[in-house]
Amino acid sequence: MGEQMPRAEAGLILSPGDLAARGHSADGIAALVRRGELIRVRRGAYAYPEPAASPEAQHRLAVRAALAHVGNDACASHISAAVLHGLPVWRGDLWRVHLTKHREHGGRIRPGQVMHASVLREDEVITVAGMRVTSLARTVVDLARRYPGALAVAAGDAALARGLSGDELDAALDRAAGWRGIVGARRICGLLDGRSESPGESVSRLIFHDAGLPAPVLQHKITDGSATVAIVDFYWPQWRHTGEFDGMIKYGRLRRPGEDVSAVVIREKVREDAVRDLGYGMTRWITTDLDERWPLIERLRRRLRGDLAS
Repeated sequence: MGEQMPRAEAGLILSPGDLAARGHSADGIAALVRRGELIRVRRGAYAYPEPAASPEAQHRLAVRAALAHVGNDACASHISAAVLHGLPVWRGDLWRVHLTKHREHGGRIRPGQVMHASVLREDEVITVAGMRVTSLARTVVDLARRYPGALAVAAGDAALARGLSGDELDAALDRAAGWRGIVGARRICGLLDGRSESPGESVSRLIFHDAGLPAPVLQHKITDGSATVAIVDFYWPQWRHTGEFDGMIKYGRLRRPGEDVSAVVIREKVREDAVRDLGYGMTRWITTDLDERWPLIERLRRRLRGDLAS
């Protein structure tokens, strides 16, 4: 029989000494890890597994363990900060914990951890769930400087929706003047829009921009003259064409209490028919379309030129 874990201890970081005090020998600890009843978060740090822990939840554990082994002048940053803030990390690598130490030089990389060196202003470090982490504005700028545009736009859009203001973001960009990647960061941050309701919508918008497609109106309300028929993700007014990103997050958001996904799909089909009946075209796409991107771009180009029926 495995050890019964108190629910309150899920996510608690334990040292070998903590486990020894609970009666576990070194061999016993290894056996718990093999059985999946204990997670080795990093060298000298263990945790009881959380039920159905997501990659983000596992990363939070790793961040907590890493912060326990560094000085108070360090904090979680970059993609690790995004995870702690609850921002999406589109296609992000969560294998390494990213920390920033308050100093100008001396960053280093080692297995499972990247320690960045950078000056941290007092207002650029906050506390989330008991852990020191870069502020939303600093996190978005760091992501935009160092990560692929898709990840940075998805996280940045979510940060704006969370309440990050344009003035805060501009101030963070100004403080990063002259830093590596700042030119690209200004471009990425100029594309952010808090009206995007999912990472897939954010990445779609970036793909359209990079491909030179006309900029769509976001979250456009379509009415029949008296009532709202639908609010669509994207709308190109000149062509009366709408676009919808269909992802599992979206369908989960649209589910009503006690409803399964199939009911949502049917309701979405009825909504699409109502939009088409009003003379609008519609193109739908999913995550794999974003990965391949060019077939989707060409499909939209043809439809916006009116070469194909919608």
